[in-house]
Amino acid sequence: MKIKIHFIHKAIVFAIVTLFIVSSISLAYIHSSDNIFSLPDTSRNSVWNVTLMFTETGGKNDYVIFGEAPDASNGVDTYDAPNPPGGVSPFLDAYFTTDFPWPHNTLLQEIKAYPDTHKEWNFTIWWTGSDTTVTSSWDTTEVNDSEYDTVVLCDDAGVPLVDMLNTNNYVFVYPSSGLVNFQIIAIANIPPSIIGDSYPANGSTDVERPPDELNVTVEDPDGDSMDVYIRWKRHDYYHSGEWITLETYTGVGNGTYNTINLTGNDWIWGNTTYVWSVNCTDGKVWTNETYQYTTGGSRYDVNNNGRVNFQDAGLVWIHRTSEVAYDGIYDVNQNGEVNFQDAGLTWINRD
Repeated sequence: MKIKIHFIHKAIVFAIVTLFIVSSISLAYIHSSDNIFSLPDTSRNSVWNVTLMFTETGGKNDYVIFGEAPDASNGVDTYDAPNPPGGVSPFLDAYFTTDFPWPHNTLLQEIKAYPDTHKEWNFTIWWTGSDTTVTSSWDTTEVNDSEYDTVVLCDDAGVPLVDMLNTNNYVFVYPSSGLVNFQIIAIANIPPSIIGDSYPANGSTDVERPPDELNVTVEDPDGDSMDVYIRWKRHDYYHSGEWITLETYTGVGNGTYNTINLTGNDWIWGNTTYVWSVNCTDGKVWTNETYQYTTGGSRYDVNNNGRVNFQDAGLVWIHRTSEVAYDGIYDVNQNGEVNFQDAGLTWINRD
């Protein structure tokens, strides 16, 4: 009889302890819909995270956390915290919705893989009371910590409601108890790219004077319209290193763009390295590439006829700066002046 009583006593104590543990765990995971104070989860290696707070007119509130981490996945992982029960009605319960198995099909915290160019988070607000107004709020600094150029709060159809990078709240009227679904859509701009070979090919030699054109192919992966600039680096003595724009294309799409405006003496120097560039922007980011080519022939072939003879020497002498305005093609020794030295060098280097 004593053994039986002792066994019953131990069973009762075990039951009480078990009930206390279960109750403690349950309370630890139940949202207090009346008084919530939360901070972003900084206990793990997340690159960025944002706390979304939700408050309704009567004072009920809730929160969720979303973000990214380099060691997170876009599936279920240890960053994903299941959503606890909503508490005593009326309550306001917010949670991310996923296609993960229970209990991760609704999440208090959803951290996805970093980095990326496009992400979506789907979340639901569940209100069990009467008509109310719900304010959702966030810290735009936290949102701007992400790598995305666009972060938009949308309705469940993807219709934009507010720019989360620049606005810190969204207010909506909750008509009655039930569920309202939202999306957060984040997009990182992909800058334009300059693809394929340029013409003349970068680093090419023995190029004709002048080349038929300068051209390059550009593409924007996002399909954004672009502004494209073809520029040239001057090389004469008084303008060495100065960049000028040869051609401008505005609001254009993917394609090959060129300039054929290669006239004048600047383009017919023989045995000379020319430097030019393509600069394009989608209005957000610039992509720039610089190319060079070297012309064929002789620097002393100032009339560009494929030969160096008395004609070239005579042209240099006629264009001496004591008589006419400076023209760099005749300044064959590149000292900023055309005189008898240039004419003499040209004659010495005749064919």
